[in-house]
Amino acid sequence: MTQDLPARHLRLVLDDDLRLEAASEREYRAWRAALGSAPEEPAPRVLIAAHGGLISRAAGEIFAGHVRELYAEHWTVTFITRTGLEEALDRMTNTHLFSGLVAAVSRLAALYRRADPGAFFPGEWAAREAVTPARSPTLNRRTRTQEGRILAHLGTLARPEFAGESAEVQALVRGWQANPVELSAAVRSAARQAGARLGARTWQSVRPQVERLLPRPPGPRVSLTPPELQAALANAAAAAADPNAWQAYVVEELIRTVFPPPRTLWEGMKDRMAALMGPGAVGTGLLEFLNGRSPHVSLLGHSLGGILLDHLARRAVALSPLRERVARAVYLAPANTLDFARQTPRLPRAEYALMGLTDAEERNEVGQIDPLLSGLYPRTVLYLVSNALEDERGTPILGMQRFLPGDPFHRRFRTVTWVPTPQLPQFTHHGFLETPAVRAWVRERLGVG
Repeated sequence: MTQDLPARHLRLVLDDDLRLEAASEREYRAWRAALGSAPEEPAPRVLIAAHGGLISRAAGEIFAGHVRELYAEHWTVTFITRTGLEEALDRMTNTHLFSGLVAAVSRLAALYRRADPGAFFPGEWAAREAVTPARSPTLNRRTRTQEGRILAHLGTLARPEFAGESAEVQALVRGWQANPVELSAAVRSAARQAGARLGARTWQSVRPQVERLLPRPPGPRVSLTPPELQAALANAAAAAADPNAWQAYVVEELIRTVFPPPRTLWEGMKDRMAALMGPGAVGTGLLEFLNGRSPHVSLLGHSLGGILLDHLARRAVALSPLRERVARAVYLAPANTLDFARQTPRLPRAEYALMGLTDAEERNEVGQIDPLLSGLYPRTVLYLVSNALEDERGTPILGMQRFLPGDPFHRRFRTVTWVPTPQLPQFTHHGFLETPAVRAWVRERLGVG
């Protein structure tokens, strides 16, 4: 007889210390007992799933419900990491301080480019979006006065009441109050870098229009007069076809140069995924239990959950007979770096599948990752991870179309699908499993379609 639904579908809800809640502990014991008494033939099928970061407890519960639906006739385990990360980012970025810093960097970058466009329109780039350190622009008396007004306004932003409730942001503000020159220098640097990066993209886009203006033979830099540069830049928006680039670069360089708390938070999120598979941790114990029971196992991870999926795979590949029983691994917009993914051994019998957003969709997700960054960031969280939260700007991310297709690692996947398509109308990074067509795609990849 088939086991009752609650016994077959398990939610592992973890507190901030990664310990199971009391209710989950009881349910976990019941689930193990039920699976232990299930018939061995045919072998039970278990799906282990993990949701993304930056979501609420309620959203994690919705994800778990969709996992139950995907594998209703079998067994499921869904990790729900109750970490308060969404609230932490909300406290950091939905503040007058953060929005004021974004405005200051944007105004400075625009001022610098108007005053000295040659400083932000260099040529002969070795690769797309490669950027050399931006030089300081040459300012006349009038523009220097304007710069001074913008920088003076920073002093009004660096006040305790504008810092919000985040202890890390409050500590940052205290440091700026003690050393205001440090804040001004960091904001200047962010503005220069944002302008230089947009200049690099612009140059790639408008080069055909300005080719005739280049020296013969081409020199190491473009020599254009301000009117010629203005004419080239006037054509840049249409040529670049990326109206959100300016705002994206401003926010990314602000986080990299001025406002590090989101980067610290991201590192903590990744550390938590690793800790779930540490000695004696709940993830390790789950796999060791399944190794003794030897069911067929599949893995499913979305965004941050893709990182946990790789940690699960690294542990599973060292367990026998479990490593031979992992049948499928499905990644939905995984936030894993490609380097991290390459270091994860391939499970010998698993079929791998991946779904992610097209690059065009990732670059136009305006206001759809609220409350992250107060709606100021016009791209998906994977762009933010790649360009602002990882150690190196432009870090290749497994779930991004701009990186995976050209990398040999894509051969690990039997199926790679980029959405939206007419058949798969998924338009946002969050809520992949909320789309019925995506759930049908996942069921097929899991062999239950």
